Amino acid sequence: MKTLKFSLILIFIINTTAYVQPQNDWVRTYDLGREDAIKDIYRMQNGDLATCGVTRDHWNHNNLSSQIWLMRLEDNGNIIWSNTYGDEDICESFWSLIEADNGDILSVGFSYSDDDYRTAAIRTDSEGEEIWRRTYNGIEFNAIIELKSGDFVMCGYDSENRNPDGLLICIDGDGEILWRRMYDFGGSEFFYSMRETDGEVVVTGDISFDDWSSVCVLKVDAEQGDIIWSRVHRLESPALGLSMVSVRDGGFAITGYSAIGRDSDFLLLTVDNQGFEEWNRSYDIEGQNTPDMSYCIARLSDQGYALAGSSNQWTNAIVLKVDAGGDLEWSRNASDIMEGQTTTLFSSVVDCIDRSVLSAGRIRVEDGDYDGLLVKFVPERSAPLIIEYHPDDTLLNVLQGDTIQFDVYAIDAQRDSMEFIWTMGEDTVSVDTFAVVVFDELGEFSVNCNVSDTTGFTEIEWDVNVQEFVIREFAPDNLDFAIRRGTSIGFSLDVDALEDLDLEYLWTIVHRNQQREEIGEDNRVSVQFDQAGEHQVQALISAPETSEEINWTINVRSAIWSWWPSDLEILAYVDSTYEFVITPFNENSDSLEYSWLFNDEQLESDSSLTIITFPEVGQNEITSIVHDGIEADTIRWTVNVEEWSFTTDLTDLTDLPSSPVLYSASPNPFNASIKLSMYLPRKNHVLLSVFDVNGREVSRLVDGTVLAGNQSVIWNASGFPAGVYVVRMKVGGVSEIRKVVLVR
Repeated sequence: MKTLKFSLILIFIINTTAYVQPQNDWVRTYDLGREDAIKDIYRMQNGDLATCGVTRDHWNHNNLSSQIWLMRLEDNGNIIWSNTYGDEDICESFWSLIEADNGDILSVGFSYSDDDYRTAAIRTDSEGEEIWRRTYNGIEFNAIIELKSGDFVMCGYDSENRNPDGLLICIDGDGEILWRRMYDFGGSEFFYSMRETDGEVVVTGDISFDDWSSVCVLKVDAEQGDIIWSRVHRLESPALGLSMVSVRDGGFAITGYSAIGRDSDFLLLTVDNQGFEEWNRSYDIEGQNTPDMSYCIARLSDQGYALAGSSNQWTNAIVLKVDAGGDLEWSRNASDIMEGQTTTLFSSVVDCIDRSVLSAGRIRVEDGDYDGLLVKFVPERSAPLIIEYHPDDTLLNVLQGDTIQFDVYAIDAQRDSMEFIWTMGEDTVSVDTFAVVVFDELGEFSVNCNVSDTTGFTEIEWDVNVQEFVIREFAPDNLDFAIRRGTSIGFSLDVDALEDLDLEYLWTIVHRNQQREEIGEDNRVSVQFDQAGEHQVQALISAPETSEEINWTINVRSAIWSWWPSDLEILAYVDSTYEFVITPFNENSDSLEYSWLFNDEQLESDSSLTIITFPEVGQNEITSIVHDGIEADTIRWTVNVEEWSFTTDLTDLTDLPSSPVLYSASPNPFNASIKLSMYLPRKNHVLLSVFDVNGREVSRLVDGTVLAGNQSVIWNASGFPAGVYVVRMKVGGVSEIRKVVLVR
């Protein structure tokens, strides 16, 4: 265990005028007495911070000793614990970490000993005690994510030949490998960042062909790592994608850098949920002929982004703030706040609850060593932010005579003093952080809390309906749910009322045939649902002057329990492929029968899933009909297919495609042979191959020069077993993939 020297520089903000640049709220450095660097920072579930990095002796060719360095910090940067891991005689460095659902910390990187590079991972508990540390075949891990299943996926790269291949490894909670996949698209592939989406994993990195690096994005399934789609974004300059975040509309934002020669710029690339480019922007920090590199991205609460990295040959740590459209709002140079010291880089960034940005990296200090660095940047002048409030429901029904306490917790990024004013109508009821209100009169009222500082204000309002009776609780508390036919459900109400108020209850049910039936006059009732279909149950509570009702919608099913996609309205793009899956109530039944319709045409699939490619614009209906003996259910999806939208200057939509395209296969699914069509803008060497679900090449259809224009190849699959196959076309720096399904 190393002794950690910790320093704090606290900067108070007293000027109340608007700032052009954000201010650094505080700066902290962390020194183990060696060369120390923070590589990644992660905000934990309780608001603490976790960091991973490396500590090592002065670098020279004869001393490769370095150790893993993990810290847990309070949200103000104070150390909770700081530990190092690993042997003194090996070289280890970790790049990324996450907090598992149970509070453990997992970090990944590499381990080097005796001329052997290995990918590596470590798991500790929340107090930093090592649970396990493992190495795997591979060169380096760059990122790790936890799947909803509780397993973990790590990405990086490996090399079994001259060119590195992208690497994904899935492990369980004990670090045991569940699957391992390498991805070779014909160049040098490096994977740097991941996100889980819809039970699948989206990966970004870079791929290099002929000394030209392009950003690659691919989606794989989480079960085996099978490729669902892959995209290569060849930009105007060679580019790398180093970090990725999800965005609100289902797509992804990727940062890295684009470079020609010694000149490089921060890069921000956004793609949709199918990996197709929406727009890209570059940011020149220090002018031409200086290397500016962005290493990390964070999505902020205003849907903008913070990009963190370095400029001028790793001598200047930089943070940029851009809006949701990529327009630059501010940039902050850490050297400006570290007089007499040379900052090198920010390698990670996270957002804070008060709209500030927290960046981590390393700083070069006076003795020539490096220390870990943490800087908090507050935004430009901003109004207070309400973090918590109570009651958390702003639409309240209360009983006449009830006393309600309203509470607000607000913070101000600049630490200005805040004023609280509570009003009900025209009356001020409190100037504290809380207000206590007695509702003596019937009617509708508004309670407002206004929080202000020297810059502006924010407010929250509750609408309160004061009644003679109030429904405190009802069961089931879910008003829209599905059950299996024959299930009995108990419905009940918990009602408070004024004394001597006579309440009447009336329960009714509307059956699937729209027949209405009265079923009870108490505060509870039990219903058995013997007919499949949609039913409505209503509870009506009446007093002499008013009434309230609760309505439940119950979908009674006989064969189908769930389906995927869960959303029955789907937006798709031309040539995209979707998998539709049905889960029956009784998966072990011998009487299950499936049939699928595509726009009322029968598909060949007779299993619980089908895979469909949508080659044309328009509206489509996918119908699944499931029989389980005498029981039957139907699910129907509506799929609206649109053209891809491009905003890149490299694509002229009035002309033919400017890069090679592999079109959707036809027919798909197929039972004997399938037509594979492609377009080449110019004569080129084409490699067209078919792979099975394990990633093995089972057929090479084309490996040679193909003329420009539209070309077609027939794959005769009569000698292959039924199943899912992946067709991959590689032309220069372009790799296109299509999934096809062989049925018998």
